[in-house]
Amino acid sequence: MSSIDAYKCILPGGREVLIRSGICADADRVFVLVRASVLEEQVHDLNTLEDLPTREHERKWVEMLEQAPEKVLLLAESQGDVVGFISFNNGHLKRLAHQGEISISVKQEWRDQGLGRQLFLALFAWAEKHPRIEKLSLQVVATNMRAIHLYQALGFVEEGRLQRQVKIAEGQYIDLVFMGKWLNRDIK
Repeated sequence: MSSIDAYKCILPGGREVLIRSGICADADRVFVLVRASVLEEQVHDLNTLEDLPTREHERKWVEMLEQAPEKVLLLAESQGDVVGFISFNNGHLKRLAHQGEISISVKQEWRDQGLGRQLFLALFAWAEKHPRIEKLSLQVVATNMRAIHLYQALGFVEEGRLQRQVKIAEGQYIDLVFMGKWLNRDIK
């Protein structure tokens, strides 16, 4: 099982959160958080509830992350409420296992308070303990400038862009930006 030791951190505004590993029992709370953020306009590449994974799919996803040694789900919790999460899912093929995809979501009322940064720092610390993991990747809609600025500040660079990849309404499209960050390791 891939996990971290739980720890508390104080965000710049003074709010306290517990950062810990996610477990199967958290799947419903993660589902609720994802569902709420999907409904927010132009934040995710999913924009309707029919695009949303089912509760069962989310449960299987959390279970898979919990049981795999080089995959992880980290939660931010405040007073028993999941207010954010970050996950890393690397490739299962040998040639792709050195890299993987990040997914992050922060509850709307917790944004712009440093929580996303703290989740990334927890993920970076976890990744440093897994020598096979060399690169972290993510996707973000081009209109989510708040997220893009955070990712750039954390060392991610744009590696590509799929133009008009996300259709938000008839005749309205958004580019999907691919970003990556190599960990500070010798690349052979």
